[in-house]
Amino acid sequence: MVAKTESSSSKSSFVRAFYDVIAQASPARPFLISLNPIVLAMQLGFSIQEGKTLLSELNREGLLSVDSSMNRAFITPKGIKFLQVE
Repeated sequence: MVAKTESSSSKSSFVRAFYDVIAQASPARPFLISLNPIVLAMQLGFSIQEGKTLLSELNREGLLSVDSSMNRAFITPKGIKFLQVE
């Protein structure tokens, strides 16, 4: 379970979990898969508000591309690079 903070560790854990879920669905093309990021955040132990805050930060940093309704998100090339560095 991810700690309920907005630390770098939480961001890293969330991006990793997001990538793991989409890589299982489409290992060859993870950039083409979207999923509901709020549902994933709740599965990781975040409240809806905490998830929205985290998603907003990840979107601002360019690690995920999140639509304005927060119903869909895609991992970005910058997000993939972020995972490779950690």
